[in-house]
Amino acid sequence: MDGIADQMIAALTGHELNTTQSIIATYMPNNTAMAARAVAIFSARSADAKDRRKPAALLPTKVRSF
Repeated sequence: MDGIADQMIAALTGHELNTTQSIIATYMPNNTAMAARAVAIFSARSADAKDRRKPAALLPTKVRSF
């Protein structure tokens, strides 16, 4: 919106300018409230995914002595 120009986004992503503008028109939030909600959902999903990647606590194992 008031950030990076479409041409710069296209240069970074490797898309054609018209494709970049189409993607922006389709996926860019239309207002601040929508953007804030998207960030909140993304953050919650990221935190949930991070929790799932933590290794489970190791259970005690029996040690055999020879």
